Amino acid sequence: MTSGPIFFGTPDAKRRTSEYGAPRKVTVPPATSLNDLARQAAWSPEVKPTLKAHASDVAVIKYAASLWGEDLYCLSDDFKFYFTQFRLHPSEWHKSCFQCLALAADETPVPAWVMEYALGSGNAASSGIAQRFSHAVLWLLRQRVNAEETPILAAETEPVRRAYLDERATLGTNQATLWTADIFTDDGAMLIIGADRVARILAHLGRLLEQIGIITAGPHKRMAGCTIRWLGVYLSTFLGNQIIPRDKAIKASTVLADLATGRPVEFRDYRSLMGRIEHFRGIVKDNRISAYHMYTPFAAGKANPRGSVIPTVEITTKADKRRQLLLRRPGRTCARFPPDATSAAPFVLADVWRAFHVFTDAALLGALVPGLGGYLTGQYFSPSRCRRTCWAILSRSLSSLP
Repeated sequence: MTSGPIFFGTPDAKRRTSEYGAPRKVTVPPATSLNDLARQAAWSPEVKPTLKAHASDVAVIKYAASLWGEDLYCLSDDFKFYFTQFRLHPSEWHKSCFQCLALAADETPVPAWVMEYALGSGNAASSGIAQRFSHAVLWLLRQRVNAEETPILAAETEPVRRAYLDERATLGTNQATLWTADIFTDDGAMLIIGADRVARILAHLGRLLEQIGIITAGPHKRMAGCTIRWLGVYLSTFLGNQIIPRDKAIKASTVLADLATGRPVEFRDYRSLMGRIEHFRGIVKDNRISAYHMYTPFAAGKANPRGSVIPTVEITTKADKRRQLLLRRPGRTCARFPPDATSAAPFVLADVWRAFHVFTDAALLGALVPGLGGYLTGQYFSPSRCRRTCWAILSRSLSSLP
């Protein structure tokens, strides 16, 4: 191979990615890239969690939370530079050598070699290896947690709760539980009923990670409460919905706008866009067939990440449709109800009367654009209003207060 590691990220937290796909041009004598060789191996299928599956989990676990009369918590954590925590066996070292140019003492270029002793980013096999290891960690966590939870649930005598547990048990393993967890490579998420159960499960998780030696990303990546950000989407267990964050929507919309107007984009940006489209597909209520022509750039095989994707007529049409869906449907409920049902996905009748907190203020005199804005369930809104309309809305709101 003729290309070495490339670093990206902030100056104090650089990540290394290596060009395992090189050479990307015909060489004499012919050379096969490490990624091509890795794909020829008999790897087990890589199974990743989806937002659709998470929505189903929320619907099931939230219903159980209503039966137990406890809050449903969601938690997430991240592993720090996950691939580099996997050390390569010495027999694998020769597969991770990169030739590059370095400067000698007299500043003349000389050949140099870089060897990776850890699992490298850019290797086609890395994601699958890490994902299978993560599933193994979750399996160990379930064994420990369920060993403590099984006697507690077995002692449940309340008729409705007992009936729920018995019915769930008929569905298979790990179905009659009051918690669930999944992980996307190094990004994990859990749904847990009750604060006491949260404390017990976190204690098990902490001991397990310490025994294995996994390093987590730190407090700035941990989230807990009724809303977390996982797989690039806000997930709320209180409202039972999934919302695409503004920064993610803007980033995807910008690339889609370029494609819709016929402007070429770099292949790495296009590949990243298609990943977001797959994640967001269920949220914007779109089907996979509608993106059929957008996968054409991948049909030619491996491509240079810095190469250009020239949008065809079909791609421009599909990109414009995807952009409109993204702008019109930034979120979805985790449960499907008739169109005339109450919003915010009530899972039981009592939830229809849940309280919503709205914080609002008006910009009137001196504002360039008079309007009313604020926050509703953590999401910012700002409908433009004329001065008279703003005052009328505020007057009606104030007059309705006790």
